[in-house]
Amino acid sequence: MLDLIAIPDVLQVLTGAPLAVPGLPPTDAATNSGRPSGKRVFTGEWLMDGCDCHTYTDGYAGELVRDWNGWCVFRTSRAVAEVIVAHHQNTFIGLMAEHAGRGEHPTDAWLATLSESALITWLGPLIVIDSRLHTDDPTQAEITTPDAEGLYTIGWGWCWDAVDIADVHTVHGAIRP
Repeated sequence: MLDLIAIPDVLQVLTGAPLAVPGLPPTDAATNSGRPSGKRVFTGEWLMDGCDCHTYTDGYAGELVRDWNGWCVFRTSRAVAEVIVAHHQNTFIGLMAEHAGRGEHPTDAWLATLSESALITWLGPLIVIDSRLHTDDPTQAEITTPDAEGLYTIGWGWCWDAVDIADVHTVHGAIRP
């Protein structure tokens, strides 16, 4: 039964141009809070486990939008957003596999994982972040929509930091001036 929820060897991400969603405004992209704007690499402490040559295993190229409780909120391309979602889904699948490996029925493993982690998925051009079971709050669901340039605002209540590109093993997306 465990092989039904095995961790994939390769990240698979969807491709395609961002689509405008009629009737839905783009996710808020307010101005930043005093930090210099510009292209940066964003990452978090959950990505510190990895190689010995860099502090972070992965980072994501984007543009600072604003601060949220001292953490960064940034805009990025659909391609980079797809990698962020795929990375999270692989982590989610790994947690679920751990539960199933301890003998839990797949349904119970799914629910246990939802209590530990948000579920993040694509619904057409929308990113759906469902944290309702993880936070035990029925209102904790967020939908991220592309803006007029097809960029996605990433924050989701996570602790994102802008870091030096030299501290990151793999940077997803391009840093352009």
